[in-house]
Amino acid sequence: MGERLEQVLRARKVRKVYPLALELGVNESCISRWRRDGAISTDNAIRLCRILDVSLDWLLCGRGQMDQHKGRSISDEEYAVIEALRLLPGEARHSILNLFAAIDSRLDNGS
Repeated sequence: MGERLEQVLRARKVRKVYPLALELGVNESCISRWRRDGAISTDNAIRLCRILDVSLDWLLCGRGQMDQHKGRSISDEEYAVIEALRLLPGEARHSILNLFAAIDSRLDNGS
């Protein structure tokens, strides 16, 4: 991942990592470690990709293109819903997803 992180930092013209670290809520040393292929948490990877506007799949796995996500972007409101779901305990998240499925089913049936 370190090489791809370097690539996106160059592409986005990020010369100093302090402002990026501040926005992510991490120390500069974390970004330095990621640049050397150090481990990154899923939460930090998601935030990093959102800030740098880069595909998570590309950054973490090297699949596809750096900007492949742009054709499927979600709104800030949709992102907030996803983030809220991620913070819920498993049973509550499952209940909400069941509710979404029931709504979707009703819409499909014209109810």
